[in-house]
Amino acid sequence: TAKLWLRSPKMEQNGGLEGYVKVRRAENEDRKWARKNRQWVVKEVEAKKVEDEVASKKQKLYDVAEAAKKAAAAKFKPTAAALMDPKAYFSQWQQFSGAPSAGQGGGAGKGRGKGKGIVSGGSGGPVNAAPAAAAPA
Repeated sequence: TAKLWLRSPKMEQNGGLEGYVKVRRAENEDRKWARKNRQWVVKEVEAKKVEDEVASKKQKLYDVAEAAKKAAAAKFKPTAAALMDPKAYFSQWQQFSGAPSAGQGGGAGKGRGKGKGIVSGGSGGPVNAAPAAAAPA
């Protein structure tokens, strides 16, 4: 009987469960692949949502810009009296364009620029020089 034992084929590592192990391994691979596919689909859906949000924001900005262009595209139409009087025409054009007139103080004007006077806080040149008081001794 010892000779039979020596000549018998080797025992399987899994004790006769080789078929079961192969099936189980294949099922695990299938589940792993399905999980990867689900994750890929979820990422695609999220990317699509982000893309749609960006597209809707761009569309809103475009709509706002178009509305602003349409509002700004209004044409200047002076009155009949302004067509005859250049001062009235210019006055109406300034009101239409929103440009400040001379009386509104919109520009620096002559003599109103940045200077080194006392009011603007100059560098203390001869204009700002005050006589030095003698320090009591």
